[in-house]
Amino acid sequence: LIVILRGGGSSQDLACFNDESLVRAIFQHPTPIISAIGHDIDYTLCDFVADLRASTPTAAVHMITEQYQKLAMLLETKLASIADHIQHKIGSQKDALHQLLQKVQLRIDHQYETLKQDYKQLTYRLELANPLHKLNQGFSVSKQYPDGEILRSIHQVNPQDQVMTTVQDGHIVSSVQKILPDDILVK
Repeated sequence: LIVILRGGGSSQDLACFNDESLVRAIFQHPTPIISAIGHDIDYTLCDFVADLRASTPTAAVHMITEQYQKLAMLLETKLASIADHIQHKIGSQKDALHQLLQKVQLRIDHQYETLKQDYKQLTYRLELANPLHKLNQGFSVSKQYPDGEILRSIHQVNPQDQVMTTVQDGHIVSSVQKILPDDILVK
């Protein structure tokens, strides 16, 4: 864009804008040209061949910047609209993510509770299988003394052998007095 401008003045001051070579150059120039010479009442030949005439230099500035300002305002409005749209999208995605996280948390909590119950059951079963648990119930474990081999049968001992019996609160070392098979009732 080319702007040819001059503030007001006398006819002699504005006469150069009626020069034929200048008028032809303006007419043939490929770039858009605004003529803003003088004031409202002043006309020159440049005004008639230019692409656009402004009544004053100030009016030319308004013509040029008005479109820019309109575009800037339009751009600002569009950017605000896009920002609102993005904020809305982010908000909805945030809500969806929050819901998904809640579902995941519920699943984790459920899995945790299930594992906790499984752990309790396994701990209980392990406790029941613990030989010390049997000792607390009044049972005992006998071993040959001093080698410590667990007695599983009456055939592992003879009268006068030493036996160590483990009960809940300690050990008893004793001598075998008699060996009675299972089918004899002890009185």
